[in-house]
Amino acid sequence: MLRILSDINDIIRFDVDANDTLISSGVAETGTWAVKRGQTLQLPTAGDRDAMAIFTESDRDGSGGWSPDATSLGKQKLTVLWGKYRAYTDQYVGTPAAGDPLDVDADGQLAVATLGDGDAVAVCVRAPFAYSDESDNQIYKDATVIEILTL
Repeated sequence: MLRILSDINDIIRFDVDANDTLISSGVAETGTWAVKRGQTLQLPTAGDRDAMAIFTESDRDGSGGWSPDATSLGKQKLTVLWGKYRAYTDQYVGTPAAGDPLDVDADGQLAVATLGDGDAVAVCVRAPFAYSDESDNQIYKDATVIEILTL
């Protein structure tokens, strides 16, 4: 889950072909992070500084997901976000505290980074809290999220 708090018009969004491993892994969810290697999105390696948040998702069986840009002309495409924005996400591990730098792990989840290692992709601005937004047709019902600011 990735609930954008910034103006979506200020964020760069683009579609990238995703490799079959990423599509069928179950990792390709909105809010997880992937990296572009060559011409395709792939699972990141831990601490991958070039990781970008996925904004669409695929079905777990590898077929196209709910979003029109998840498939195009028989290719699996996912939309990723690039730029500075604030968001709520449930795609993290551990218990980050406000002010903790965050990098990605090999599953595309945000994790507390080691200070000074230069791998941070975001900073935690609010520690884990319960979030529910009934106005969004319960898409975000009863989630535990953190608030992040990307770098």
